[in-house]
Amino acid sequence: MNFEWMSFVEFGIIALALVIGTFFRAKIKFFQKFMIPNSITAGIILLLFYSLLAPKINISTKFLENLVYHLVNISFVAMALRKPGKRKHEKRPAFATAMNILSVYVIQGALGLILTFIFIKTFIPGLFPSFGFFIPLGFALGPGQAFAIGQKWEAPAYGFEGSGSVGLTFAAVGFFWAIFGGVFLINLAIRKGWIKPPSSSTGDGANRSGLLRHDDKFPIGAHLTTQSEAIETFAFNISIIFIVYLAAFLFLKLLTFLLSFAGPMGMSLAESFWGISFIFATLFGLIGRKVIDLFRVGHILENGTLTRTTGLSVDFMVAASIGAISVKFVLAYWIPILVMCATGGIVTLVFMVWMSSRVYTDHKFERMIL
Repeated sequence: MNFEWMSFVEFGIIALALVIGTFFRAKIKFFQKFMIPNSITAGIILLLFYSLLAPKINISTKFLENLVYHLVNISFVAMALRKPGKRKHEKRPAFATAMNILSVYVIQGALGLILTFIFIKTFIPGLFPSFGFFIPLGFALGPGQAFAIGQKWEAPAYGFEGSGSVGLTFAAVGFFWAIFGGVFLINLAIRKGWIKPPSSSTGDGANRSGLLRHDDKFPIGAHLTTQSEAIETFAFNISIIFIVYLAAFLFLKLLTFLLSFAGPMGMSLAESFWGISFIFATLFGLIGRKVIDLFRVGHILENGTLTRTTGLSVDFMVAASIGAISVKFVLAYWIPILVMCATGGIVTLVFMVWMSSRVYTDHKFERMIL
C-alpha cells in the first residue's frame, strides 16, 4: 500500500533533534550555564542536517518553512483563546512597558534603515531597500513574522530572492543575543549591585538540566474539562484552535477575492495580509473566546492545555525556523547580515538598559530583562 510518509518523517526528524537537544542540556554544563533552550540546540542540529545531508537524499526545507508559518499562527490562536487572568494593580503605569517596547522597535528600524542606506551608497548598491527592517522583525518579533514578511518580499513584484532565509537568520541571531547578552547583563548587574546575587535555589547548585528530578514536586500542567470517554480535553481544545484558524483562513480568502477587483494593487495588498496572517489569527482567537464565553461554556477551554499547545508550537517552530535557514543566501548577504546583527544587538542591549532605567519606577533591571 502506498501512503504519504514524508510529512511524518520530517516531524520525526524535528522530534529527534529536540530530544538530542534535551540530552545536551541535561548532560553538558555549557548549555546549562547559559540556559540555552533545547529548541535552539535542536535548530542548530537541523540546520546541519538540512544543509549537509538532506540535499543528498532529496529532502528540502519546504516542509520546515510551511511549519514555521503555520505554527506561529497556531501559537497566537492558542494564546488568544486563553481566559484572561485577574489583573493585579501595579505601581508602574501601563504606558511604561508599551513605551519601552515601541521605542525599541523604532530604534531598531531606524538603525536598520540607516545601515541599509550606507550599504546602498557604498559597497552593495543593489541591496533591497527594506533589508534593515529585518533587525526589528527578527530581533523583536521573532522567526515566524520575520519569515512570513520575508517570504512576501520574494514575490516577483519585490524580487528579494532568499529574503525568507535572511529573516530566519536575523531571528536566530536574535535568540543568541538574548541568551548570551542576557547572561552578560545579569552578571554585570550583580557586579554593579543593581540586583542581588542568586540564592542557592537559582544559583550554581540549582537544577539547570531542563528536566525535573525524580524526587522533585511535579507541577500540574493542565486540568481535564471533558469526560475522556466522550472526547479528550486536549483533542477538544485543539479542535477549537483549528476551527478558529480555519475561520481566519476563510476570512483571508474572502478578503483576497474582494481585493482582486481592485487590480494589481489590490492583489499586492492581499499578499501583504497573508504575510501578517498571525494578526488575523489572533483577532479570530479573541473573537472565538468572546463567542464561547457568550454561550457560558468558556470553562471547557482549559488555560493549561492552551498554554501547553502554545509551548509545543513554539518549540517546534523555533527548531524548524533555524533548520530552514538556507546557507546559500546567508553567504550571499553575509556582510550586511553580520554588520546589522552585531550593531543591532549592541544598540538594543545598551538602549534597553538606558530606557528601562528611565521609564520604570521599581524593579528596573528585572523588568528590562523580561
